[in-house]
Amino acid sequence: MSSLKIPADVLSEFLDQGQWSDGGKEDLGLREQLTFAFVADLARKFRQAPHDDSASAGFGLVVLALGAAHWGVSDAPHSIADPQKDEWRGPPRGRGKHLMSVTAGGVGLPHMDTGYLGEFIEEVVAPTSNAEARDDLERLAAALKKRATFASLKVRGGHDWEVFVSNTERALGTKDGQRWVLERWLNRYWRPSLDATLAEDRDVPEAIVNARIRNSAATAANCAHAKARGAPDPVAVQLLAYVSGCPRSKKRHRTRWGYMLRPVEAFRAF
Repeated sequence: MSSLKIPADVLSEFLDQGQWSDGGKEDLGLREQLTFAFVADLARKFRQAPHDDSASAGFGLVVLALGAAHWGVSDAPHSIADPQKDEWRGPPRGRGKHLMSVTAGGVGLPHMDTGYLGEFIEEVVAPTSNAEARDDLERLAAALKKRATFASLKVRGGHDWEVFVSNTERALGTKDGQRWVLERWLNRYWRPSLDATLAEDRDVPEAIVNARIRNSAATAANCAHAKARGAPDPVAVQLLAYVSGCPRSKKRHRTRWGYMLRPVEAFRAF
């Protein structure tokens, strides 16, 4: 099976709409919105060819941005209700996830942590760093791939944190770095959920919410997928499974439902 690759024009447009620039710096105050026209085009292409890798990759960015990062949609018709009941606005200032996230919650748009973050440092950050920082970064990558977390690294602070912040920000400020982060999310979370859904001739909205659940825990996603099999409203069943009844389900996940349903609405109505 080939990996999902984001078409160059789609990646450039996505980064532009996410207010990213080459060599940019972290800005936690952004309230990103994708344009309705851009989302509608990606949704249309995916609806027409859900098995096409380019179409899947393009719409997968919508799933990530709207469903996990809490981005909004600008110029959405008033006739299309926002499941989050916030008029399709972007994340509240100081919250949400951003392309250049470095110091709050995790790294990059998916808020990478633990092994995912360790792989990014190992494969992207360290090889492009100067020799002085490389040894420190390789050590941090190894620790993250074992049991260290972003939070523990931040709490510890000091030299390691300074090296981590400056070098991950530099890597995220390159288009190659952003491509790595986004495509790894697509292939790590979106692709498995989509493939499992389509393999059983189930509807795409199930895959959309399942990818967000998988972003939290694969065990929870697999459990939710199984619970929803044959249900009259499988999306609702998966949302409930994210809250209780599955491994790693948590009551606080209920607050994510509105955002998780944004890309579902985009798929159905845009």
